[in-house]
Amino acid sequence: MRTMTGTLLLTLLVVVAWTGSARAETDADQTPATIVAPVDATSCSATPPTITVLGQTIDVSAAAISGADDASGCAALVAGDTVAVQLAGSGAPLTATAVGRPPCPFLVPLCPAECHLDHKCPMRCHCPGKP
Repeated sequence: MRTMTGTLLLTLLVVVAWTGSARAETDADQTPATIVAPVDATSCSATPPTITVLGQTIDVSAAAISGADDASGCAALVAGDTVAVQLAGSGAPLTATAVGRPPCPFLVPLCPAECHLDHKCPMRCHCPGKP
């Protein structure tokens, strides 16, 4: 009898824990999040258009894409570029509200006279004849 009661309590605990986590996954009040990482891939011709960042597929159909004109939109995003993706929520399916370049830190290196800044993010010295 004692073993049966223990088994029943353990089963009840597992069911309560499982339904509690399922409720959290389908929570309508999801917290917005921002991801800053390189674009793995783009699928702009798909319906809806998507990008892949950190292995996660993100719908960008309703996203404001900064640095892109109206004609290019998703096509302005290139695999390998680092982007800041603002997500509508943290649960699946992931939907972006904004996509753009992350802010560049304002650190300007002091270059030798024969070198110049390359104006990339972050800025670096570019010296002729050196890789």
